[in-house]
Amino acid sequence: MISPAQVVFLSILLIALLWTGSSGVFIPNLTDGCYRCLCYISTLCDVSNDCSGGYCGPYNISRVYWVDAGNVTLPDDEPERNNAWKDCARNYQCARKIIEGYLQRFGKDCNGDGVTDCYDYMMINGNGGYGCTSPLNRSENGRRWLRRYEECRSSHLHPYIADILAMNTLESGAYVVRRIYKNGSFRDLLYGTEYNKSHLAKYGNPKTRKPFTNGQISHYGYQILQALKFLHSKGLPHGHLHPGNITVDNQTALLLDIENLLMGVPSLCRPYVLDVRRANTMESVDVYCFGRTLYEMAFASPLQQHYCDVYPDNIPQDLGSFI
Repeated sequence: MISPAQVVFLSILLIALLWTGSSGVFIPNLTDGCYRCLCYISTLCDVSNDCSGGYCGPYNISRVYWVDAGNVTLPDDEPERNNAWKDCARNYQCARKIIEGYLQRFGKDCNGDGVTDCYDYMMINGNGGYGCTSPLNRSENGRRWLRRYEECRSSHLHPYIADILAMNTLESGAYVVRRIYKNGSFRDLLYGTEYNKSHLAKYGNPKTRKPFTNGQISHYGYQILQALKFLHSKGLPHGHLHPGNITVDNQTALLLDIENLLMGVPSLCRPYVLDVRRANTMESVDVYCFGRTLYEMAFASPLQQHYCDVYPDNIPQDLGSFI
């Protein structure tokens, strides 16, 4: 059973952050965590924030920003109505769509580091989409935004690890609460099934198999490795990596169930790990499980033994040698 000390450790490590859904438009690195930070930067994410000085809502959106974002409105509203933009900006969900529309139009690498990420989106919101490259530290307001950005970023576990909303212990064990990811797990995507069906209905005799493309394997594989690297840098291996413990949100892979190791949950990889002599450290176990995960991503079928050295003829050479 998990001990109180471990609960305290997990509570500190896995910061609980509230979630709101995304519309499915892909904007690089505009994750739920980024939305939260942009909101925090603007008003400390005060959802009761009204309108002041021409700026409205938790994101402090102006009418000009709203127009550039595409005149987003609440359902059944009309952009031509005088206060349509204010009502949308004051509604958190609608305001997110305004942010999404604006960044879809103006999103780019503002600080020249070769990556378009949440820092760039902060610069865009601070400087405007037409001239986002000016450093924010040149003004008091910009320096305040930078401080808030660091505060928010330090409170988020990792962009490729799913947040835990709540956790608690009972006499018989422990439980955690996460948001529902309606895309399901990687395994759900591979077998073309819905996330809310039973395990047997989903995987007992799948009628559909949809292997990931090489581009998807490369994209998601990189994100998974970054998350594992972060966990190991904190001395916390995953130990339970497989396609059923990874979900995807806005083209971003998110690791799930990272608490399983501390809670003593047996790993699904354990029967196979026992036959691999080199998997004698937690790091090597995660590497081995990552390889098995790549195999299932590539073939939409789990590896039924502890190794594989014969692959289909049509597998790319680079992928075959890597797996």
